[in-house]
Amino acid sequence: LLAWPIAILVAPLAWIYHPLAGVLFGLVIGLHINTQLGFFYHELWHQSFFKSPRTNRAFFWLISFYHLSGPQIYGIAHATHHKNVHTYRTTSRCDCPF
Repeated sequence: LLAWPIAILVAPLAWIYHPLAGVLFGLVIGLHINTQLGFFYHELWHQSFFKSPRTNRAFFWLISFYHLSGPQIYGIAHATHHKNVHTYRTTSRCDCPF
C-alpha cells in the first residue's frame, strides 16, 4: 500500500527532470499498482484473503476508499461478472463490441 503514495510523489519529480521518464514511470507503476489493488479487491470480496470474514470486509472497505471506488458498486458489478464466468459470453469474444 505504500507504493501508491510513493508513486504520487515520485512521478511529478520525474516529470520535472525528464518528461518521458515521468510518463513511463506513471504508466508502468500506476498500472502495476492498479492491477495489484484490483487483485486484492477481488479476493477480499470473495473473503478468501484472510481467515476472518470481518478482516476481509475491513480491508475491502479500506481498499475501496484508497482506490476511490465504491464497495456497493463493486458488489453489483462483480456479481454480474460472475454470472457470465465460464460461459460462452466470456470464452468466445465474438460478441464483444471492441
